[in-house]
Amino acid sequence: MKLFFVLTCFLACAFAAHAQTSETSLPAPTPTPAPAPVKEETLQFSGDFRYRHQVETQGSKEQRTVERIQARFGVASQLQDNFLVKLRLMTGSAANSGNQTLGDSSAPGMPRRNFGLDQAYFDYQPLAGLNLYGGKMPQPFTFAGKNQLLLDRDISPEGGALKYSVSLMEELKYFVQGGSFLLREKYNTTGGKEQTDNLLNALQTGVQWKPEDWTVLVGVGSFAYIGLKNTPPGNLVTGSNGNGNTLDGSGNYASEYNIEEMFFELQKKVGAVDLTLFAEGVRNREATTLNRATSYGVLAAYKAWSFSLSQQEVEKDAVVGVFTDSDFGGGVTSSRGQVWTAGYKLTKKIAAQLTVFKNQTAIDTTPQKYDRANLDLMASF
Repeated sequence: MKLFFVLTCFLACAFAAHAQTSETSLPAPTPTPAPAPVKEETLQFSGDFRYRHQVETQGSKEQRTVERIQARFGVASQLQDNFLVKLRLMTGSAANSGNQTLGDSSAPGMPRRNFGLDQAYFDYQPLAGLNLYGGKMPQPFTFAGKNQLLLDRDISPEGGALKYSVSLMEELKYFVQGGSFLLREKYNTTGGKEQTDNLLNALQTGVQWKPEDWTVLVGVGSFAYIGLKNTPPGNLVTGSNGNGNTLDGSGNYASEYNIEEMFFELQKKVGAVDLTLFAEGVRNREATTLNRATSYGVLAAYKAWSFSLSQQEVEKDAVVGVFTDSDFGGGVTSSRGQVWTAGYKLTKKIAAQLTVFKNQTAIDTTPQKYDRANLDLMASF
């Protein structure tokens, strides 16, 4: 037993010595390098809210007073230096307005209000000065004085677009922009046949000249709607009666809309006042009469204050009524009149604005009065 114990101790000591010798003779392990830091994908959030007190009088009807809200919330991600993706939600379901009427008679009892997809698009810049867009996007157009003759500013076109600009010389820049947008996809499911979709194909081009403290913008455009003739307006916007456009005996559009555009804008700093003069004119080549529209006016900004005055006239078939300014004349063609605005920035993120419309509708037959005032409180983040 003693011999077994001695042998066991001897073997244990020998094994320990061998293990220690082997361990010290092995090369030290190479440290594993720390992984390269991965650039975190950043999300940029933005949004805005508007509370509106609206007073409206139309024709011989009594004055109507309503309270309305609009809210938008967006998120954007710069996936690469030249590739941006953005999503935005907005109250309402109409293409040309996000307003939600408080106490709406068609949805009383303080229910949940509609909130839908307003924008979902990519912005890819393969070359300097060139941007390609796809999805449901902001309007890629320039409208003098931010007028809304052709498109209400709340409309987010659906399709593909591009914007390109290049400096011709130090003070002169050339630009071209436009796209093809789907209004209604048409396919005969019964017969299994493809039909011509309703589209808007639009293109603008022009120059911007910046000598010293002046900025002059001059351009032309073409807005060609495809397949509107013999189509009911309700196929474009559910429940629409054309918003003033001429319809045939069956209630369909009586003509196509191929609209030519010319615009001009002059910006000049006069003392402490930023002054802008603008003018825009359009003509629908497919209509032989009542086919013109104009908008012109002046904008001024002084410190926290902003003001504007504009005159507008829209003949019956100059533009597509379901897409024109939803506020002016109540959102119909065959309208004319003035718009005044006065705004004040309470803080960097909060502003108030009063907009007054003194308009007439049905100007091609028996003009009717349309007066409206919007008092807005706006906050953004």
